[in-house]
Amino acid sequence: MPFSALYSRNVEDLLFARRNISTSHSALSSTRVVATCAVIGQAVGTAAALCNGYNSCRRQLRKPR
Repeated sequence: MPFSALYSRNVEDLLFARRNISTSHSALSSTRVVATCAVIGQAVGTAAALCNGYNSCRRQLRKPR
């Protein structure tokens, strides 16, 4: 799953977790599984911690350092 599915294109630093992420209709059913929701939540939490730790926004997390 690409990281870009977990954030808003229009609102700066808004991350999504659980069932409101960006998916196609064919992939939607697999994102509704509790274990998948938990892993997505962990990924979003890690991304938020990295943004806070590096004092950066989510767009900068995708760029190689």
